[in-house]
Amino acid sequence: MSTCSFVISVEGHFDAAHFLPKHAGKCKNLHGHRWNVRLLVSSTKLNRYGMVLDFGRLKEIMAELVGKLDHVCLNDKMRADPTAENIAKHLYKKAKKLLPNWPISIVVAESPGCEVKYGEI
Repeated sequence: MSTCSFVISVEGHFDAAHFLPKHAGKCKNLHGHRWNVRLLVSSTKLNRYGMVLDFGRLKEIMAELVGKLDHVCLNDKMRADPTAENIAKHLYKKAKKLLPNWPISIVVAESPGCEVKYGEI
């Protein structure tokens, strides 16, 4: 028998430029995106208020995650090439420090219909 769980999420976005120097296509050139980010948190139990976590707290965490990436060149902020996959992993590591005891995932979309999910859920 499987255990059901609740998954809650909040969304945010940031506008940033990047380039992929190892890429053979047009993404090798400097360009920008409105990066959409979703933070997912899972739990099999609810707290005494009937919630997984307060959405307000998750919105604060999201603001902290995306605020430092808004209107920058991501190549200047990350060690790895700033692909959607590496951005998702980067944001996951930051979110996990803020939510160490929770199963979480990060979803990053660089454009509509093109997204990656990284994490435990």
